[in-house]
Amino acid sequence: MTGFPKKYLLIAAFLISQGLVSILGGLAFASVPGGNIIFPGVFISGMKVGGLTADQAAALLGKNRDKLQTENIVLQYQEKTWLYSLNKLGITFDIRATVDKALLEGKSGSSIRKVLEMFRIRYSKPNFPLEYNLDEAKFNSALKEIAGEINVQPVNAAIVSERGKVRLVPEGEGISLNIAVAMEQVREAIRKSGNVPVKLQVAQAMPHIKASDLKGINRVIGAGITAFSSSDKERADNIYLAVKMLNGTIIPPGQVFSFNTMVGPRVREQGYRSAPVLVNGRLAEGTGGGVCQVATTLYEAALYSGLAIKERHPHSSPPAYIGPGLDAAVVYGEMDLKFLNNTDTPIYISAIVADGRVNVKLFGAGNPGESVQMVTENGNDDENMRSERSYVRVYRIFYNYGAEARRELVSEDYYLKGIIIK
Repeated sequence: MTGFPKKYLLIAAFLISQGLVSILGGLAFASVPGGNIIFPGVFISGMKVGGLTADQAAALLGKNRDKLQTENIVLQYQEKTWLYSLNKLGITFDIRATVDKALLEGKSGSSIRKVLEMFRIRYSKPNFPLEYNLDEAKFNSALKEIAGEINVQPVNAAIVSERGKVRLVPEGEGISLNIAVAMEQVREAIRKSGNVPVKLQVAQAMPHIKASDLKGINRVIGAGITAFSSSDKERADNIYLAVKMLNGTIIPPGQVFSFNTMVGPRVREQGYRSAPVLVNGRLAEGTGGGVCQVATTLYEAALYSGLAIKERHPHSSPPAYIGPGLDAAVVYGEMDLKFLNNTDTPIYISAIVADGRVNVKLFGAGNPGESVQMVTENGNDDENMRSERSYVRVYRIFYNYGAEARRELVSEDYYLKGIIIK
């Protein structure tokens, strides 16, 4: 039997392929939905929108908007569970943006590609999540409510003195809800269908002060105490705030402590209030009045601790809460109280307010038998002395088992007479 010539076979194959292209092309034009109709088989958030126009799909979603907005996201941490509606989380759906995205499914490429996409969509039934807008402030507010139930604040290591004995209180780790991760988890939950609980993640919250930071501390090396009137509420509030900023401070060996750096500026934004302060020998209202008393109490403790004083300023008139020559005036950016930890171990500052008194203790590692005494001399023999001013000289005497080892002149101050700071 004589076969067909090869060239006829090639012509036949070409004609068949062209026929198939024509058939597929015809199917494409006959079956592929128009530009404003969503491909059959497409779903949005579980709702069938395939075959609908964009407006019809938007209307269908609009009818279910309120129901969708009130759907709950389940948030979990260990045994605790919280239910929050999407609306309470600040999530609002963007129906038009969602429909526009669904409308584009399968519409790109050639006519043949569109036919293939049509078959794929019919069988895969893609389900588009609703596009949404997020009010981050509202979202963060909701998560902060949860954080308030989850978070555990870390506890700093501390030194306490009880019945003359020094005891180290070890640190404790805390936990903190990772809000940034929680936000992404909720986003992912919205994108998925079903009400799968979001398992919240936490991070460890480490204390600032660890027991290892206080190694070598074994006793109180110096203390200061001053009294104030709690009836002056504004001044008392300023004292409480400054003491809070000071308490728990660690001064490593060889480091200079700065009161202004640690306590910070005395401004309303930091919570300080207007109270009487001394300005050029006269009492006037000023923000942060009372903070000088905290600095003075700390100065007294530093003196008895034997620490090297690097900067200290007297008031223009002697305050009533401490003897002349033992006060310390501070003005942020102008006058500071600074002293050096000239020991071989850290120094821990304990500062509290109780029963109308500021109590500051410095903990460190002192040597047995060492003690410090302060001696104040009032003089009027200075050639520059004027009748309206008083002159005070302060010495610090170091003792070793009761015998004087050395003494040093700490300060020489002039005060205006007749004005007492209470």
